[in-house]
Amino acid sequence: CYLAGEKFLYLTLLSTTKMVEMTLSHGLFEWSAASLSTLGSLSLWVMGDVDTAQYIGECALKMQEKIESEAGKAKTLITLYLFTLHHVKPLQCFSKPFLEGYRSGMRTGDKSAAMICLFSYVFLQYVIGKPLKMIEEQCKVSVSQMEELKEGEQALCQKISWQFYLNLMGLSNETVELRGKAMDETGVEFTTLSHAMFVLTKVNAYSLFGEYELGARMALKRADKQVLSLKGGSFRSMIFLFHRSLCLYAMVRKNRKKNEKYTAEASRIRKQLTDSLKEQNPNVLHYVSILNAEHEALEHKKNQEGDVCRLYNDAIIMSARGGYTHDAALAQE
Repeated sequence: CYLAGEKFLYLTLLSTTKMVEMTLSHGLFEWSAASLSTLGSLSLWVMGDVDTAQYIGECALKMQEKIESEAGKAKTLITLYLFTLHHVKPLQCFSKPFLEGYRSGMRTGDKSAAMICLFSYVFLQYVIGKPLKMIEEQCKVSVSQMEELKEGEQALCQKISWQFYLNLMGLSNETVELRGKAMDETGVEFTTLSHAMFVLTKVNAYSLFGEYELGARMALKRADKQVLSLKGGSFRSMIFLFHRSLCLYAMVRKNRKKNEKYTAEASRIRKQLTDSLKEQNPNVLHYVSILNAEHEALEHKKNQEGDVCRLYNDAIIMSARGGYTHDAALAQE
C-alpha cells in the first residue's frame, strides 16, 4: 500500500491504526512494534511532523524490546531506520540496525524484510563514504543471495547500484549508462521501488559525471514522488534531492537567461533541505553548505569571489568531517 502512493493512503492508515488499536486493547503481539513504527512513518508522510514521528518511533523500539517473539523485528527496523529516524539521527549509526534487521529476518524466515535490510546496509556504506572496492564486493555477494532467495525486486535494486559503483570505479565502458557486468538498463521491467532506485542512481551519475543537462531534465520530471520525497520517503531521498539540485544549478550557470525553471526548482530543493536542517536533521548540513555555495556562485558580484571560495571550502570541510568523502570530492571540483 505504501509504495502505491496516495491512492491507497487511507487503506494504509486504516490497516495500521487497526493493528495499533489491537495492541492498545489486547496487549503486545508479534506485530505490535512494527505497526506502531509504521504509524510513526505515516505521521511523517501525512503531516510532515518529525517530532511526532520520532516519538512514536522511539516508543516502537522500546516496545520491540519487550516482545518475546522477533517475528516482526526486521520490519520494525526497516520502517524506523529507512523512513523515519534519518531526520534526527546520523546515518553513521544505521549500519548496526540494518544488519540486525537482516539477521532477524533470516532467522524468522522473513526473507523479504531481510533483503531490504541488506540492500539498505550496502547502499548506506556508499553514502557514508566507505571504499568503493569494498562496496562492490558486498554488492556481488548480496545480489547472489537475493537471487537465490528469489527476491527479484531487491536484486534489481542492488544491481542498479552495483553497476553505478562499477562505473565510478572505471570498471565499465560506460559512465551514466547502467550497462556492464552487473546489469543492462535496456529493456528492464521496473517495479515502483526499482524504478525509483533507477531514477535516483541516474541523477547521481549525471551529477558526478558532469552530464548536467540530462540530470536537470530528469529532475524536472519529479518522478517517483512518494518513494523519493524528503518526508515520507527513505533516507536515499536526501541524496536524490541534493544531486537534482546540483544538476539544476549547473544548468543555470550554463545559460542564466533561459533557465528560470531550473533556478526555481533548484531553489525549491535547497529550501527543502535547509528547512530539514532547521528541524535538526544531522545528515543534510554538508548538502546545504554545498548548495549554498552553488547559489552564491550564481548571485555573487565580481568583487565577491573570495566569499564564494570560503563557502566552498567550508562545505568541503563539513563533508570530510562527516565522513562524506564522495561529497567532499564533489565540492572540491
